[in-house]
Amino acid sequence: MSTKSGQAQIPLDSEGYMWSVILSALVEAEPEAATRVAAALREPLPPGFIAKALLDMANTLARGHGVTSHPFDTTEGYELLRAFLTGKDPEHFSYAHSAAASLPFLTGSKELLTLAQEHPDVAVRMEAAWAAARGGDALALARLQDWSMDLKTRKRAMTYLTELGSQPAPVSEEERPQLDAMAEMSHWLEHPAEFGRAPDHLELYDHRRLFWPPTNDERDVWLFRYRYEDEGGTPEEGVGMVGSITFALFGEATAELPPEDIYALHCVWELQQRGDKRAPEERTAQAGRKLLGLPAR
Repeated sequence: MSTKSGQAQIPLDSEGYMWSVILSALVEAEPEAATRVAAALREPLPPGFIAKALLDMANTLARGHGVTSHPFDTTEGYELLRAFLTGKDPEHFSYAHSAAASLPFLTGSKELLTLAQEHPDVAVRMEAAWAAARGGDALALARLQDWSMDLKTRKRAMTYLTELGSQPAPVSEEERPQLDAMAEMSHWLEHPAEFGRAPDHLELYDHRRLFWPPTNDERDVWLFRYRYEDEGGTPEEGVGMVGSITFALFGEATAELPPEDIYALHCVWELQQRGDKRAPEERTAQAGRKLLGLPAR
């Protein structure tokens, strides 16, 4: 893979998602080797999903390691980035997101920036705003600050603003902890491994300060009710927890349970995940209540 005769230049399993794992592991372990690979694959660019994996690796090299030569800063690269940004399939919007992430590291990206700013996916538009704000665009920075007030976009916006050395829109000290917790829950639910999008409804179910056995400390914990509407079907609902490991025990933690039972189940689950010797073999609310020092039902 270190030369143009390597596998990445051969249309063999070019759509294999393992390329993303391979190249991301390379840039993490050996940035200098990753830089050489990126240069070797610059012209011609590799086919299929390998190109997307290469784009992500190149963005990481530019963003985190100061590498100034981007393999997509070519005529062929611009055409491929344009195709990523104009693709209509929501399943491939991540390609557009990666394209938008490359914009600060290209020499002539004005047209591509416009496409990214007008993209139907908010994550792509936010990446474009970060790219523009990085170049000194005050309006783009203001957009990110506005997004920091929206539960569905706050966590991502805060990450961009922190990287830019800027502050989010002002929030009172009383409001901030719950707003951050709620944004954390929304962000977790929209992960592709969970629901893949932010919930249609999200509301506070409970908040309290507890001694939390899995971490052996006292901390604030929150429970949030979420609901996903299903046109013509039954909405999917549940309760997730924030404050230690953000998680939702799908089908197990429901709003029909009292908050104490849900905290109890999460306590047992987290001890089990940590391999803690205090974890009971069976996950029950009764066992968790005992661990938390809550009265039995």
